[in-house]
Amino acid sequence: MARRFSEKEFLKNVRLMLDLNSDHKYISDWVLEAYNLSIEWRDEVNDFAMDLIYLTEEGFEMTDGEIREKLNKLEK
Repeated sequence: MARRFSEKEFLKNVRLMLDLNSDHKYISDWVLEAYNLSIEWRDEVNDFAMDLIYLTEEGFEMTDGEIREKLNKLEK
């Protein structure tokens, strides 16, 4: 990956992964890498990224519908 993502690009890529039915492990791994390479996102986007990083952690649950709902709010 080795490139920085704008907020818009980040959110677009997360939505694309959901549309392609990517598994949560793949999304989590991708988000971790994108998060580590990117800077200057709004706090809300940083918080969302952290939620996605923990998608596969035991005891943490977030459905695709909940992810889409957060995407919709952040893309406004």
